[in-house]
Amino acid sequence: MTPLLFNVNGSLLSLDNTKGDISFISHAHSDHVKKKVINKVIASKETLHISGIVGKKVSLKEVKLFDAGHVVGARQISISLDGQRVGYTGDMRLKRGIFDERAEIMDVDELYIDGTYADPAFRFKDPFEVYDDILKWVNSNNDKIIIFGAYPIGKTQELVKVFNEGGITPVLHAKNYEYTKKYIELGISLDAIKGGTEEASDAMRDGAVLIVPNNALTYKIKRGLSIVYGKEVLFAKATGWALKYRFNVDKAFPLSDHSDFYDIVDYIELSNAKKVHIMFTRNKAHVAKYFKEKGITVD
Repeated sequence: MTPLLFNVNGSLLSLDNTKGDISFISHAHSDHVKKKVINKVIASKETLHISGIVGKKVSLKEVKLFDAGHVVGARQISISLDGQRVGYTGDMRLKRGIFDERAEIMDVDELYIDGTYADPAFRFKDPFEVYDDILKWVNSNNDKIIIFGAYPIGKTQELVKVFNEGGITPVLHAKNYEYTKKYIELGISLDAIKGGTEEASDAMRDGAVLIVPNNALTYKIKRGLSIVYGKEVLFAKATGWALKYRFNVDKAFPLSDHSDFYDIVDYIELSNAKKVHIMFTRNKAHVAKYFKEKGITVD
């Protein structure tokens, strides 16, 4: 994808890349954080802390930031350029999540919007309904070791919060635990056990919930833990892709920190944008077809 660069009052502003004089970083996920040392940066304090980015935090009078509802600290950006307002969402979720975050809808003339799930096949339930489904399934298997695969930033902490509110303290892989500590350092209340400790071993003897990186969901891990603790081990995932694809796990929940097709459409309509660019997807044709008769250009 061609880097997004805008000339803002003589300074080159880059969006989720570091090609400009000033870099806007929408959130802490590694696919949006290309470098950890940035000369001048626009980002939330949460994104800087979680990602570990080092740089001079700056602001521009032509720029406004809005909640993106994706992961803690995620922001959208609106830029005033020659009387026109250009908006960029980065990754975003319009539905409210467990950290009380949701995307604010920017009023713009031109919009660059997250289209990860820009396909009518994706219609997500309210996240809180999925949280309830997760807890019901976990509680019905409370004598087993249940392992969720999850991104270390964002989905892990969302699941930890869900489990905490259900009275469960999960065990976390070292990488997932590292980023959860960063959330706690920001004053966010989360309770988890670090994997590999005696406390973690005690928890697993009685049956426990573990959260690990997605690539750690291997047969070797499943068999090994079953032998060591004498427990049945179940694998689970929480991902929006569960609505369309099958995974080699015992249970998959359609939980996403992105917007579905219908929320993307709503966002575009409410933004008043006359020119729209769908980002991070190969499915932009679905959205373009929907807006063709409305006089809105989508590419």
